Amino acid sequence: MSQGHPTRTPAYTEASVAATTTAVLAANANRVGVTIENHSDVVIFLRIGESAVKDEGHRLNPLGGDFVMSPQRGNLSLAAINGITATGSSKVVLVTEWVAP
Repeated sequence: MSQGHPTRTPAYTEASVAATTTAVLAANANRVGVTIENHSDVVIFLRIGESAVKDEGHRLNPLGGDFVMSPQRGNLSLAAINGITATGSSKVVLVTEWVAP
C-alpha cells in the first residue's frame, strides 16, 4: 500500500502494429494507466476508440517514442487503442497497462 492506495501491478504486453489499423490494447473498464513505447525504427500513429489512420492521432517517434495515459495527465481513456505504422512493415510496440484491483 502506498499513501492509502492499493498497490497496482502492471501488465506488460507487446503488440505487432501493421500498415492497416491494428488493435494495440483492448478496451478496459478497470484501466487506471497506460504507457505505449515504440522501440521500432519507424513512426507509429495511435488513435483511441477508433481506427488508426496514418499521419493522424498520437505520433510515436522511432526508437523510444512513447504515449502515456493517466488521470494525472487528464487523458485517461478506457476505450480500445489502435495503431498503424508509417511504412508497410509490421513493428512491435511495448505496452504497460495498470488496472484497478
